[in-house]
Amino acid sequence: MRLYLASTSPRRVELLRAAGIAFESIEPGDEPLGAGAPRELALLRARSKALGACTVGLVPGWVLGVVTVGGLGSAEFGKPADANEARRTLLRLSGTTHEVMTAHVLVAHPPRQGGAMEVLATSEVQFAALDFEQVDAYVASGEWQGRAGGYAIQGLAGRFARVVRGDFDTVVGLSLATVRELIASARRQQT
Repeated sequence: MRLYLASTSPRRVELLRAAGIAFESIEPGDEPLGAGAPRELALLRARSKALGACTVGLVPGWVLGVVTVGGLGSAEFGKPADANEARRTLLRLSGTTHEVMTAHVLVAHPPRQGGAMEVLATSEVQFAALDFEQVDAYVASGEWQGRAGGYAIQGLAGRFARVVRGDFDTVVGLSLATVRELIASARRQQT
């Protein structure tokens, strides 16, 4: 089965390679902006990334779109636009337990009836109470850049953030268990 990853995330590429899953990385479709619950937005954006990557010239296969967002109540925490937004996000998450949702959408290429599957993997992350100096030091590291919620749990943020429910890789940006389930379902459809 040919699998395309509609993502430019080096973390997702690393996770799939380390798991021994064969794939080809391709340019994703655009992620739409919008308002709504973090769960709905994650699925909408993953779907858009997958469907937007289905272009003419691709060998038939399956396209995987993946999006990770953080959520605290109804507030979504995506990738901060700048250091000030990263600082505000980290201070808001300080001392809380929040959800990290990674939406996985696998679509057949070329598109066909019944050729789309969606799974939302959710984990909970607990942050220690952070003071301004800790937040400023973390932001100065630059690790927040390009990270949902403004932190990388697999990096320096591991000092103050820990997964209390769910899978660690979901927080990093891709649930390997979910991807394996989706691939198994796609293979069953092919037989």
